[in-house]
Amino acid sequence: MTESALLESFPPLDATRALGALTVRKIIDFESIVPLQPHGERPPLYLVHSLAGTLVESHELVSQLGTDRPVYGIQPAAVAPDRPTTVEAMAQRYLEALQHHALDRPVHLAGWGFGGAIACEMARALRASRRPVASLVLIDTWARPTTLPRPTALVRSALHFLRNLPTWLLAELHDHGLRWPIELGANLVSPRRRLGLRNLTGEHRQLVRSHLSAWRRYRPRPLEGRAILFRARTAPLAYGVTPDAGWRSVINPLEIRTLPGRHGALLRGEFVRPLAIQLRTLLSQNDRRS
Repeated sequence: MTESALLESFPPLDATRALGALTVRKIIDFESIVPLQPHGERPPLYLVHSLAGTLVESHELVSQLGTDRPVYGIQPAAVAPDRPTTVEAMAQRYLEALQHHALDRPVHLAGWGFGGAIACEMARALRASRRPVASLVLIDTWARPTTLPRPTALVRSALHFLRNLPTWLLAELHDHGLRWPIELGANLVSPRRRLGLRNLTGEHRQLVRSHLSAWRRYRPRPLEGRAILFRARTAPLAYGVTPDAGWRSVINPLEIRTLPGRHGALLRGEFVRPLAIQLRTLLSQNDRRS
């Protein structure tokens, strides 16, 4: 899959508008563990940044998770001479930043989209060093952006694609009305328009492209230990062919739960509440298991 096709499949990066006076530049000029909700005595949840390198996408989700569990965000440096360029290296860098936190107690790791891939590699490293990982949560994350079905699963994947097509069309009509073919064509011609890259600073645009490149080159290895994948019911057409988003052959055991909405809407508005309810229940259950 070309970079243009990959860029087209993601929702616009509207981080600057969401932050208001606090610009994206101020957010990503440093690398740190950010307390999104610092209260509570339960094992902490760590949310890894999105493809955009920001945490603003998680604001509504965090606000609905309650105050009995601390929630921290992990965000990258926008400019660094040794900035990691692979998913595995990013995971290692973030684990080094986490050394100041109490990793001797169980932790929950989660990420939306690209962040889920990094969370997976962080969980792998922690488990390899015998540190407890209570939960690994992938929120509409593909194992690889270029995931294609295996030949033995072509029929099932074709049926899944056909089931996804009507909901995708309805979502396009909801967002763009009868102009959806024009919007689709414009986005195919100019992926930057779809992703909103034209509104970003040069440094931020470079960061997003670096993340895209890392994800395209990512080859996840088999991972032992339970994980859960929350999938959006409406998938982008390019990724509507694999019900497990490519993770079934990587993670064992893997639980898949489907939620209403599409990839870009899972963390906001009416669609974030079902995710928050299920995530709270899941984390509480895994607290007891660990």
